Amino acid sequence: MKINLLEQEGYITLMSTLIVGAIGLLVAVSHIQIGISAGKTVLAQEKGTQARAFSAACVEQALEEIRENISYAGTDNLSFALGSCSFTVIDEGGENRRIQAVGTAGDSISRILVIVDQVSPRINVSSWNDVADF
Repeated sequence: MKINLLEQEGYITLMSTLIVGAIGLLVAVSHIQIGISAGKTVLAQEKGTQARAFSAACVEQALEEIRENISYAGTDNLSFALGSCSFTVIDEGGENRRIQAVGTAGDSISRILVIVDQVSPRINVSSWNDVADF
């Protein structure tokens, strides 16, 4: 069987078109995957920022509880539209208090540990740290 020159050129053109199309499809799929991955990263960062804000809100609420009642010790929580937080105030004797706050937003969790070394006449926060665990 003899293939003429026009059929060979048509075959080469067809194969070239298929190869270029496959490469184009691969590039498009890669760009879509990168976009999805970037979107997930941004969402995770946003949830982390929200969780941090919620835990800070609970610390502020705990400090308010101490301001209203200098012998306050206990646990409470707050709920928000996008998450929640809880806090525990531990009386460590004298004017020393330990505040442990946990904020959550989606799958993100933020923990803040605050040490108070004076509650009267003014509250003095000696340290405020993000921690992995209490």
